[in-house]
Amino acid sequence: MSDYLLMLKFDMRKLINYIVEIRRTPKKLISYFLFVAWIVIVMFPQLKNKKSISIAMNDTVVQIMLGGFALLLSAFVFFTLFSALKKLSYTFGMGDVNLLFPSPLEPQRILFWSMLKKIPISLAQTVLPVLFLTPTLLNLGLRPQGIFFVYVSFVSLALLMSPLAFLVFLLSVRYQKGQWVASIITCSVIWLVGCWVWQVRGDLSLLNLITGYQAGGVRQFPVVGWILQVAVAAFYGASRDTYLALFGIVLTLGIVNFAVFGLAKDYYEDVLDHAAKIEEARSLKRSGRRPQLSDAFAKLRRERKITVQGTYAESKAFLFKQIVSYRSTGFNEYFGFLAPLAVLAGVLIGFMASQRGSDPSEWLFTFNGIIAYILLLSSTTSPVSSELALPYIYVLPGTFYKKILALNAIPLIRFAINILLLNLSYTFMAEGGRKLWIAAIALSLIMVSTYFELGNSLILGNVLLPSSLDRKIFYPLLIFVQIIVIAVPAGLIGGSLYWIFRSEIAFELGVILANLGIGFLLLGFSDKLFGYIEMQEFNDS
Repeated sequence: MSDYLLMLKFDMRKLINYIVEIRRTPKKLISYFLFVAWIVIVMFPQLKNKKSISIAMNDTVVQIMLGGFALLLSAFVFFTLFSALKKLSYTFGMGDVNLLFPSPLEPQRILFWSMLKKIPISLAQTVLPVLFLTPTLLNLGLRPQGIFFVYVSFVSLALLMSPLAFLVFLLSVRYQKGQWVASIITCSVIWLVGCWVWQVRGDLSLLNLITGYQAGGVRQFPVVGWILQVAVAAFYGASRDTYLALFGIVLTLGIVNFAVFGLAKDYYEDVLDHAAKIEEARSLKRSGRRPQLSDAFAKLRRERKITVQGTYAESKAFLFKQIVSYRSTGFNEYFGFLAPLAVLAGVLIGFMASQRGSDPSEWLFTFNGIIAYILLLSSTTSPVSSELALPYIYVLPGTFYKKILALNAIPLIRFAINILLLNLSYTFMAEGGRKLWIAAIALSLIMVSTYFELGNSLILGNVLLPSSLDRKIFYPLLIFVQIIVIAVPAGLIGGSLYWIFRSEIAFELGVILANLGIGFLLLGFSDKLFGYIEMQEFNDS
């Protein structure tokens, strides 16, 4: 018991040090305040007007949502398990690695304490997505009990996957049972696919295929089926099967954790490499560099030899870098793995819109608005922000104007292709008329111009707040400024053209012109502002 008391004191001292750090840097509290204010701003209007914006639900939509959840859940679980056959994803902090591992404490007790700590951490991490989903779930007609089961499904997945992946790794690598474990996982996939297909036999329509999750062999399957049962209870109420699934989840969680505790006798060298990678990623984040979304696909094409013809001198060197990066993480520099996913998403959303019989333009504007919101929140992860954290952008010859154009050219083209594929595939599947096709093309151009404008607005944030800590603290404020920069000119120009011509096309054209105008205006400032960034960068270093 003394070992656990020592580890408790160690964690309490880490917490005290964190509080002391906040006391030494009180401006960190601003980020917490702004974060809470942002959550309130997002949720309060939806909760206040939930009666006026309630969404009509029917059984077809619920079946599509549950079928999609079952597919995503299964893909995540089995992708994690197959990955765990060769690499470990269980995380330890560098503080644990540097202080606890060399200590005389028993390794298994350190592991058990780490597992105990992950329970409240997982509970806290799953609160946030469910919190953001709560207004939407209430608008869908779910009661508090239903929202509770949604939360339980998220928590169950978070608590189970880490120790389960650890167990798979131990059996396959440490105990040389990799073929045996891989065979079990493969047979599980075949069983689920077979049960799904058998459930929809005789009617292979898209809507019927979605309902394959209702098969008994799927819903009673360990982990995947149990979590799915809990999610079903959110819409249809709890039943005997729901409580049996909860019992199975708790029992499996206990068995897997104790199995890991008993088998993980020499795990230090297994977790060191992963802990180092996690620490490297955190260091990149603290320095202002963040990995791009396309980097997630890099390992899929690692063996591919990349050849680029031509000479890329001065600022064109950044274009060369983008070409090499995107060719290694996609089909080519223009089409990545997101392109077929965009088509698939457009087809699915269009099918849902056609089944509900609602106005397809509402769905078109809704998911484009969601994408614009995501673009705004993730604008700091653009290629420009990543390159500004590296020294050679200041050393290579060429004006900053040309460097920005070289950095943004291919990402802008790729985004334009993806958003066009998404909107046009949706319009085709929703069987929209000529007006919907025009709206889809116009919205695509608006999204592309917004992406261009956001990419060029980051330079202002780096000038005004050269410190990465300051940019992190005032992140909500920067988002607010970006919203003003985008919305005010677009509203004035687009509204004026609509008032003159009384045409939606004129309004959309005005928004596009406003976005492009502000984008080029910000780009024009980049040469003058770049000198200030350069001086601040070298002064900080």
